[in-house]
Amino acid sequence: MALTVENVRSKQWDKSNLWDIYIVGIDFSTKNWIPANDIEYTFHGIENGTVGETNVNFAKGHVKPTLTMSYMDDENLTMTHALREWQEHIVSKDGIYVKPIYADGVLKQMVLSKLNHKKEVVTNINAYIYPTGTISYHGDSDGSTPIYTVTFEVVKVSIEKAF
Repeated sequence: MALTVENVRSKQWDKSNLWDIYIVGIDFSTKNWIPANDIEYTFHGIENGTVGETNVNFAKGHVKPTLTMSYMDDENLTMTHALREWQEHIVSKDGIYVKPIYADGVLKQMVLSKLNHKKEVVTNINAYIYPTGTISYHGDSDGSTPIYTVTFEVVKVSIEKAF
């Protein structure tokens, strides 16, 4: 079926984005699946370069896929501590020792299940990832729920529509 404006308009779009996340080999206390607040997945892009000082742009290569996830944590910061331990398994606390990407325990499989408004699985994304950058926190003094964010580099991914 061809993609047309009428086809797009006829779709029922979600009223909210619901994600369930599972990372193989990470124990988030008693829960294996955890809800994600927000997902941003950069799956493709082109990195630009310039020639000398001419500011002439050219395609230099492709952008590595990344996945940024925002989540809410419990009062013990169970998920945040588990993610931090994973990062410390990859890079030592002093930053001197770094394990190669294919060393044991660096890459982990993440399963992201996209849910519809009835909480039924619509899409599964299976990705092999490792954490990059920082685990950050956003909260304010009005008593709103604190949000944590972590970014992963995606090494391999497959997307499957649930039936």
